[in-house]
Amino acid sequence: MTLRPHRLFIDEARQIEPSDPEEFDRVSFTLAAVRVLGRHRLTVAVYRRQAGLRVESVRDLRGGEGARWVMMGVPPRASRAQIAHALADLAGVTEIPYALDVLVNAGRDTM
Repeated sequence: MTLRPHRLFIDEARQIEPSDPEEFDRVSFTLAAVRVLGRHRLTVAVYRRQAGLRVESVRDLRGGEGARWVMMGVPPRASRAQIAHALADLAGVTEIPYALDVLVNAGRDTM
């Protein structure tokens, strides 16, 4: 008689990529949101990427205290909110009221 365990433990790793069906130019939107953040010391390079929003940043030693260089890869199904939140986090404005709303609506004619 063999004893078999009554439970089977499986470790599963999944990567879930949020996707947005809205059609818009994500690179143009990202650049418009960067322009909204103009007073913050960020130099941002934006490029198209096939999967997953990717943000890489390093300190900009020539730009002074808190300045950064940022490379942002934007996938074809990234949402406005996902892009805006990444930029707000880089600029340190996630706690400022309405900052995300302003960034999400960057480049839109809201009137």
